[in-house]
Amino acid sequence: MKKTANDLSVNMERPCEKQAQTEENRQYLACLRECAGFNESSGDLNKSDGYNCKICANKGFTFHVVSHNGYYSTVARPCKCMNTRKTLRKLAASGLGGIIRKYTFDSYKASEPWQSVILDKAFQFIGDCPNWFFIGGQSGSGKTHICTAICAKMLKRHKNVSYMLWVNDVKQLKGTVMDSAAHKELITGYKNADVLYIDDFFKQGKDKFGGAAQPSPAEINLAYDILNHRYLDSRYITIISSERTFSEIEEIDEAIAGRIYECCGDGEYILNVNRGKDHNYRLKKMTNV
Repeated sequence: MKKTANDLSVNMERPCEKQAQTEENRQYLACLRECAGFNESSGDLNKSDGYNCKICANKGFTFHVVSHNGYYSTVARPCKCMNTRKTLRKLAASGLGGIIRKYTFDSYKASEPWQSVILDKAFQFIGDCPNWFFIGGQSGSGKTHICTAICAKMLKRHKNVSYMLWVNDVKQLKGTVMDSAAHKELITGYKNADVLYIDDFFKQGKDKFGGAAQPSPAEINLAYDILNHRYLDSRYITIISSERTFSEIEEIDEAIAGRIYECCGDGEYILNVNRGKDHNYRLKKMTNV
């Protein structure tokens, strides 16, 4: 059978195509080896923040092969552990960096029945992983300890945990109100964190009569803005500790309290620690002479 010109043309192109495919494969394999070599190496970010990541081996990013117009190359992408490391840096800056390793479930001393209730409820929360957890009441009762232990568990699950020390961070939020871009960036971080831990919620110090000062309307509006955003998205987990009981927060703002109640499993994960020296763990080791 006589071959046409088109047949000859096709036959002439096939070796070129095979050569191109071979070169493409070689290029891909070379990139793959380069990525594997880097991804198998270890970094040392854990030396500064104490967090060990099995994904990037503490380098902070991983290499990947990408294709563009038939050519392969390697790109570095940030590891999701960097969100965790960012939180750890923030915890360190706030003075809580050391306690995330110190305040664990194992180190929580449940020597009293009420402490066992708190510990059991926190374990139940970790297992069920519902939306919100609230603990309020007596200062020194271990509220920050138990909430930090919950956060540590979330960090180990590679959740993006954002820590908000209310008394300090609400001032920063109010200070950026006139700068819309800065304010939006700051408040969005709290609104959209996988896990938001608000410590000392509505802590205001004392008023002139010696009682707990009330938060300003601006502070109440900021709290509502953040919590309502998280209330509307069931993906978000919110952990709140406060020296105020839930009833006292309800007196400040019913809408905020209503959202806390509903998202805490209709009150199932709301704990109020009764006030009194017997519930202040910090006083247990004191000696009066």
